[in-house]
Amino acid sequence: MLRRFDLAAERIAERTSTDRERYLDFLRVVAISLVVLGHWLVRVVTEQDGEMRSDYLLVAEPWTQWASWIFQVMPLFFIVGGVLNLRSWRRARERGTGAVAWTRTRARRLLRPLVPLLVLWLVLAAILRLAGRDDVLAFSTETAIIPAWFLAAYLLVTALTPVVADRGDHRVLVALVAAATVVDGLRFAEPAALAWVPEMGGEPLFATLNFVFVWVAVHQLGFRWCDGQVPQRGVSRAALVLGALVVLGGLVLAGYPRSMVQVPGEELSNSTPPTIALFALGVAQLGVALVARVPVEGWLERLRPWGAVALLGSRLMTVFLWHQTAMLTVSTVAVVFEPWPLAAEIDATWWATRPLWLAACVAVLVPLVAVFGRFERVGDAPRSTLPPRAAAVKTAAAVVVTSASLGWLIVGGLTDPEGPLRLPVGPLVALLVGMAALGVLGGRHTRRVLAALGSDRGASRRRVRAGPRDRSGEA
Repeated sequence: MLRRFDLAAERIAERTSTDRERYLDFLRVVAISLVVLGHWLVRVVTEQDGEMRSDYLLVAEPWTQWASWIFQVMPLFFIVGGVLNLRSWRRARERGTGAVAWTRTRARRLLRPLVPLLVLWLVLAAILRLAGRDDVLAFSTETAIIPAWFLAAYLLVTALTPVVADRGDHRVLVALVAAATVVDGLRFAEPAALAWVPEMGGEPLFATLNFVFVWVAVHQLGFRWCDGQVPQRGVSRAALVLGALVVLGGLVLAGYPRSMVQVPGEELSNSTPPTIALFALGVAQLGVALVARVPVEGWLERLRPWGAVALLGSRLMTVFLWHQTAMLTVSTVAVVFEPWPLAAEIDATWWATRPLWLAACVAVLVPLVAVFGRFERVGDAPRSTLPPRAAAVKTAAAVVVTSASLGWLIVGGLTDPEGPLRLPVGPLVALLVGMAALGVLGGRHTRRVLAALGSDRGASRRRVRAGPRDRSGEA
């Protein structure tokens, strides 16, 4: 097995462009891996008085909320995305590719892996509904598609790249942080003062603006890195980390939640929608990434480390989108079959079984990635046949519709007791229209979506894929 991996790693090294920045690939893999690990750890299944119970670690053990400062690394992913998107857009522009074509291709690569996940869970939702398991239906479908929030936010910030790409000063970044701070101030005001404001998901509707303000600001940190507008000396980089953590600590002392992820039952959240506390965490993560860069780059010159990073990176979006499905599968098996002793509470026994839990999640995720990873292999989106101005308007509208409908599905889930067939037809149709308008659903592969949900017997006989193409602009 090790010999086969070494051979695959050698092929990857041979096909890796000499100007590819391996460290950015490494950061993307680390970010998604920590998010996946964090999601798997916070799931708690216990047995009390003969009954199975499900809980959330951050609620059951509030002290673990501090660990979210480590495991909430989506800001780092957005930062790296900023570097890669800016480079990709500049290369495309040099080749004569316009903003519309570039955005459509980026959207296609980003959203195509979502298609089989939605198809599968819509089918499972129908099965659970027919079986009368509405208790399992709502929780499972909502949990399974939670990772799609990232696509909703990342699609927006990616589409804005051509608009803000060449603003080399810090004015855009400062304006975004200032706007997010104002939203935070209004959001954290006395509830009585906001009684007249419409709500969405328990938050005042205007608070959703921070999905744009904060994540675009974090993405802009990647622009600054790409253009060399970050600290260059080790001492300055360490000071950036320390300063950002001090600011973050001050925000928590001032009343911001200490958890960097949403905690069920908590009135306020730093992530849904994001706050400037999450931006401060992103600055700290940028500093850590800069400090660690030189030693890690040297390590990545070795064959096996780079081979592992490249292999995982080539299926990274599939890993992210399907990891909750893998966890739900393991949870079901744990409750029904009890493959290991279930603790009555979060004690030493519960912690001792975490390696088994994580190993089971990995064992389920691997075949899911093997089957559905093919949806990351996509070409450029079909070119728009509309006049330039009409194509730009259509693309912008499609981005907004797609992101909004994804957000709608994440908040409401894949079920709607009052909808036709108890499905959220409105957001599903909007998502379909938006993705089609962006060219995500075009091409011959779409006709094979359902077939791809079936057997993959030939996959094991295919040669080991040599690694990702040199898409240094792809995030």
